[in-house]
Amino acid sequence: MCGEHEWLEKGNVKRITPPYQSPGLGPFQYRDEGAGFEFLHDFHGDIGEKPQLYNDVVAVYRRRFDRLRAWLANAGRVLLVLDSLLKFSNERLEELRSLWAARFPNVEFDLFAVLYSQDVEEWYDEGHLNVRRLRRAKHVYDNEATAPVWDFLDGVTLSGRMGYESTAAHPIPFVYRLVRLVFLACRKILRRAGYAASLE
Repeated sequence: MCGEHEWLEKGNVKRITPPYQSPGLGPFQYRDEGAGFEFLHDFHGDIGEKPQLYNDVVAVYRRRFDRLRAWLANAGRVLLVLDSLLKFSNERLEELRSLWAARFPNVEFDLFAVLYSQDVEEWYDEGHLNVRRLRRAKHVYDNEATAPVWDFLDGVTLSGRMGYESTAAHPIPFVYRLVRLVFLACRKILRRAGYAASLE
């Protein structure tokens, strides 16, 4: 689905030097030059010295892809959430939503995008696409469950891992984990569709 056969090809994985400095990030940070993804906390050592570390990370992501694919195979309707500082047009976002819909025709996809640091402040709502554009920069508190930017999740019913449903306000952290995975998958799909330049 996300080009997992190209994902983390060993020859494309290069160490980031110097590493990004931020709380929670370790010294062993890598970039997949083929896919354009950075792995800032997945590796716990030098893969040149300990090749098994590379295999372990690949196995983790393969399991995630398999779980997502299996979940989508049984889903009736899916809410994709994109949280970004990039400037996407509504047409491009609809293209992204349509790519998912074409890949999984049995699923009805809605896409909600929260875009920060935009030129205009607006709310677009048409069909299966809902876009909230904010002029302000993204803040750390935007990742918190109580952040107003996630108000649209109030009352949204989500299926949990054990089959239960939650309608609680801001059902985080389950949603946040899903958002992060979907965002990574969306970036990969956009790159494969020829939009790499817009993601730099």
